[in-house]
Amino acid sequence: EEGNEPVVTSVPPTVFDAGTLRDITGAVPRLLAGQVVDPLLGAIVSTGYIDFDGAFPDDNTADLTDVQLELSADYVYGDTTEAVTIDLFELTEDWPAIGRRADTVLTIGALVTTVTFAPTDTLVTVLLPEAWVDGKTETLRSADFATLFHGFALQATGGNAVVGFRAEQSRLHLGTTGDAVSYTAARLLSGIARQSEAPAQDSLVTFQDGTGPGVRINFDLSAYADTPINGAFVRIFADTVATLQAPEHFVRPLARNLQLVVVTDSDEPVVLIAQATLSTDTGAYRFIGDGLRALFQRVLFGTETFGYLELRAPYLDNSIDAILLHASQQRAPEAVLILSP
Repeated sequence: EEGNEPVVTSVPPTVFDAGTLRDITGAVPRLLAGQVVDPLLGAIVSTGYIDFDGAFPDDNTADLTDVQLELSADYVYGDTTEAVTIDLFELTEDWPAIGRRADTVLTIGALVTTVTFAPTDTLVTVLLPEAWVDGKTETLRSADFATLFHGFALQATGGNAVVGFRAEQSRLHLGTTGDAVSYTAARLLSGIARQSEAPAQDSLVTFQDGTGPGVRINFDLSAYADTPINGAFVRIFADTVATLQAPEHFVRPLARNLQLVVVTDSDEPVVLIAQATLSTDTGAYRFIGDGLRALFQRVLFGTETFGYLELRAPYLDNSIDAILLHASQQRAPEAVLILSP
């Protein structure tokens, strides 16, 4: 009430371009495995690592009859008509999952078996070879199974799709002459690598979860130094039509949820300040919240500096979802400030 009428102003970005992305893919609910050559965004391969928890009951003296790896699928990126072939390797060393990133590569052991399935299958069942089961019977029946066994690596050798498997519905199932025993998925990690770069798009900036490219954005707010902010939001426009254009039967999921984080320098950690969902009405992400307003206010009053802002996908989603973002002057990103001059 003591100041003038609030003024709404739009600030264009000084930086809006591709950046690196070191995505966290360990200890998340979804495992990614497969390979895909995307005509729009290039080639990506993902190796999935999965370990299990549980203990064989002491009072179960039944003989093993079979062992099956059951993987519950809930995600596909790529050609939905071409079969996917996965080699299953045993992991020979203990490995942590928490905080591990997409560029992680674990040492694998011997090949266990190979499985081929349709990328649209909701349940993939892998019958493990009898010879492997015989050699692992003591470990599989042990009360210390969780520490003795280190899991599997899933590497693609065929197909044109990356498939996602949910942890809570995937298991290692032990059939016996008595009661069956199941070990639940306890640790997941997706090692995701880009094999070829995404071609440049005119007046568009590409974001892709998992491998990148990420997107950097920044604004010059110096013209509004020492000015109180009543509110602020950042708006970024997406080209969903260009993103979804694909060959028949090829699925390219949109990155519908994005986070805006503050990067102080080239190292972690980053600070989350806002999250937005792609609007079907406006085709834009609108990042708003007290964290964003407070950040801009501290910048205007000279109490905080940072390197840049960055777009990321929520790491718990664990995908390779993508989106093309407008960079042209007509639909460029903007920081909208409500100021009290």
